[in-house]
Amino acid sequence: MKELPVWMQDFNNRKLVDSLYRLNWNPKEPIEVYDQYCDTNDNAYKSKPFGKDALTRPYSLDHFAGKDYSRITITPFANNLLGELAKAGDTVLKAGKKRFY
Repeated sequence: MKELPVWMQDFNNRKLVDSLYRLNWNPKEPIEVYDQYCDTNDNAYKSKPFGKDALTRPYSLDHFAGKDYSRITITPFANNLLGELAKAGDTVLKAGKKRFY
């Protein structure tokens, strides 16, 4: 297909990624809890997906809004986005109501 279906274009035009970026990525627990059980994020062998200066939690994401939608895939917010996409698709396609037998 040469372009996305209208419902998918409508979904993208909602700019949900921007609203998720504006939440930033803050840890749920105190940093000390993560430091106790997890490796630190500032090791040289780890990638720097949010830029060379964003080495540790929390991550500021709001500056990606309207500019770079690819970074959402490496955040927990990707799950929120996928859930919203599934709801939008189900509403339009009525996937749960169609019988295939």
